[in-house]
Amino acid sequence: MRKSDLETGRAFGSSFILAFAMALLWAQSAPGSGAGALAHEEISPEAAPCAFQSSTPEVTRVDPPSAAPKSEPSLKIEGKNFAQGAKVSFSNPGIRVLETTVSTDTELTVRIQIAPDAPPGKTSLFVVNPDDSEAEASFEVTGETSKTATGAEPAASAGERFEVYNLGDVASILQTHDKTKGTLIVAGQKLIYEEAGKEVFSTSLSDIKEVGANIIFGLNTGTFHIELTSGKRYNFVAGSLRPADSQSVIDSLRKAIH
Repeated sequence: MRKSDLETGRAFGSSFILAFAMALLWAQSAPGSGAGALAHEEISPEAAPCAFQSSTPEVTRVDPPSAAPKSEPSLKIEGKNFAQGAKVSFSNPGIRVLETTVSTDTELTVRIQIAPDAPPGKTSLFVVNPDDSEAEASFEVTGETSKTATGAEPAASAGERFEVYNLGDVASILQTHDKTKGTLIVAGQKLIYEEAGKEVFSTSLSDIKEVGANIIFGLNTGTFHIELTSGKRYNFVAGSLRPADSQSVIDSLRKAIH
């Protein structure tokens, strides 16, 4: 090959490479085309899939906002963004969660058990969704009222407490459904019955005519009644549903009356 031909080939090759490089550079820098489009394209935050977004729960109301030791109240918690499977917990170690039910995304109920030795005072209540987002609210374990300076026991003293089911009238004594759980409390000179931390009725011990077992056709039903001098009659069964425990409540109430 002649030298002139070789030099001509080299010149042609250099020109071809230069032209190709310039064409590639133009294609990359041109807006809206090929690799340039990818280089200039940005993904806005609004375009991110909403499936990765979560709603944090909020608590606006707890009812009742407090309860006493040695009780099993049901709390209604209102707010928003409650997810199915949400859990409730407390910072007070003396409070145990027995059951949580999410009715809607704005309301749930939780049944708790407060130990006799649960520390009294304000505590934190937490609603935690399955994605670990949580809301915090205030709850209080009420403490026993101390004796007055004179040494007399105030009427609000905790006294004795008995977990029971309210059986209603005589006709429902033997039924096994529609029972409502509550607490009988002997405080000072009064007998108080509460459900979910709210007082249903109270009466002076002196107004109690009789506390006794319910006997039907000569058989002890394992339930008992409290009859007032006014003629009103309330029927209960021990929270454990054991006849022996019902008898224990009867004996304790009789001792308190007398």
